[in-house]
Amino acid sequence: MERVSIIVPAAGSASWLGRNKLLVTVDGEPVIRRAIRAALASRATDVTVVTGYEAELITEVLQDLPCTLVTNQAWQEGLETSLRTGLECVLGGDEDPDAVLIVLPDQVLVTAAHLDHLIAQAREAPERSIVATRYGETADVPALFKRRHFAELLALSAGTGARPLLQKYAAELLAVDNKNARVDLDTLADLAERGKLTYP
Repeated sequence: MERVSIIVPAAGSASWLGRNKLLVTVDGEPVIRRAIRAALASRATDVTVVTGYEAELITEVLQDLPCTLVTNQAWQEGLETSLRTGLECVLGGDEDPDAVLIVLPDQVLVTAAHLDHLIAQAREAPERSIVATRYGETADVPALFKRRHFAELLALSAGTGARPLLQKYAAELLAVDNKNARVDLDTLADLAERGKLTYP
């Protein structure tokens, strides 16, 4: 397993927050930029960011970083459409990856070191086709899917994300503990815990 592509679905509107949560600044840096810098600092081969809602603003924040940006025109139809858009982009390159690593941009405490650990575990356990992150009793993203799952990722049903595959292949899934992956920006309380916050 030589080539690992990171896919970051960053297309949703987060309408409950009243603003684009990926442009919220945590410790002086927009959330989306923080996530992409961590992805780029990992040992992954490349990083693809899927935009949708306010794509121009996301692009502006990331314009100087060496990542690929692709727009999901159907972003309002659900997370799985962004996963499909990202995977189609990755598979359209010169060389297909051996695995894709799905990273959500609002898990603000996920580091390059954790992403590298997932990749290392996947390489050391060839019999495991998925390596996911466990926090509590949950195995979820960031999660690495080897090539055998690409067709199913492309065919995910509306409103599901990748979770059905984690459940379907639980017997061959390797879970790596990281309690920090539990922290995201799903509530304003989470934002307040992360330090000084500013808004676009």
